[in-house]
Amino acid sequence: MSDQHAFRGDGPDEVAQRATDRLATSLEAVGFDVGEDFPQLSSVSTFGYGPPVRVGRISTETASRLCDVLARVPPAEEAATE
Repeated sequence: MSDQHAFRGDGPDEVAQRATDRLATSLEAVGFDVGEDFPQLSSVSTFGYGPPVRVGRISTETASRLCDVLARVPPAEEAATE
């Protein structure tokens, strides 16, 4: 995980919540209706195992749309050098 979006004193729950919020915002920016397409998107504390961002089950249509969006994004190494 990048420390770029973490703040001093943030615990793992806060970092996971911030990552969840950023993911929701990014999905909306590319045309997804997060409440409809990703209804289970949340951060979940796992009691010492690091709180994950839970995406949950999504429809085949949503998965296909997400694949299309991700296919248009250059890999991180290429994007950083452009």
